[in-house]
Amino acid sequence: MCAKAARGADAASLKRSLERRGLTMLRPGKVLPIAPEHASVAGCTRAPVTLTVYACARCPFCAKILPELYREATGGRLAGRVALQLKAFPIKSHKDSTEANQALQTAIDLGRGWEFLLTLYAKFDAFTPDRIPGLVIEAGLDKAAFADATAQDSVRDHLIASKKEGLRNGVEATPTFFLNGRAFLADLD
Repeated sequence: MCAKAARGADAASLKRSLERRGLTMLRPGKVLPIAPEHASVAGCTRAPVTLTVYACARCPFCAKILPELYREATGGRLAGRVALQLKAFPIKSHKDSTEANQALQTAIDLGRGWEFLLTLYAKFDAFTPDRIPGLVIEAGLDKAAFADATAQDSVRDHLIASKKEGLRNGVEATPTFFLNGRAFLADLD
């Protein structure tokens, strides 16, 4: 809020932001079920706070905010305080979403979801599905193991399960955040 005020936001805008942020805290009993299976976790896995993000591998907003959030959770102000849990949530309207999110889910299943996603986001504007093998290697995944895992029906099943879970929890867009299972409704700027 201080940063918004410093940038010259008007009183009405600041009030709307505070009201929206307050909605998160007004629903303390509304903890939604978020399965830790088939997710990628960064930061402190034993932290008192789990910040879950449903993200699309081809979302331009995710590509901007998630690398910064990852840095904070793994070595910045949130280090040791937050477990940052990544769940794939493909958005049809994002170009090449199906291929990118299947690759992301494969990386998640192989234990390198964040590494793959950050690599993909670093080359966001140049992404095409035929670049996935290079991204796999760059993210530190074994190319043969990735190809084997991609061929398994379980990857698709895990991706569908992640999307369905997000839909049940009210996810409509990406990124969508949950703090210890409660929807985070503040402005994402």
